[in-house]
Amino acid sequence: MEVLVGILAVAVAVDAALFVYVDRPGGPLHPVLDRVSSVTWTSGTTQLSTGPGFEAHPGSSVALTLTDTNCFLGCPAIDFTSASLTPSSFTIVNTSLPLIAPGATENLTVTVATPPGSYSGPLSIELS
Repeated sequence: MEVLVGILAVAVAVDAALFVYVDRPGGPLHPVLDRVSSVTWTSGTTQLSTGPGFEAHPGSSVALTLTDTNCFLGCPAIDFTSASLTPSSFTIVNTSLPLIAPGATENLTVTVATPPGSYSGPLSIELS
């Protein structure tokens, strides 16, 4: 009986490892990935933040959060009411806008949908 349980446990582990390999981003079931090298947040000519990029399946949604800028508490007035993306092949799914500072205590989140095809390069989020 112990041998049967051991064989069954090994079979389940091998099956789980194969599933993770096959279904992973870039794996045989999902060979195409959108690879964003960096995410830059800007407002006009001011660069608010630049962060690391991400990899995602084409057409998937990714939540991006701006948590630290030089402007949230130090600027006399911020009134972000809209966002736009470059390149335009990305689309905005949802935002936590508007954000008005000083006095803003929450983070700013923009959820984007990745392009339907393969993409490799930077993403810029323009706040206005």
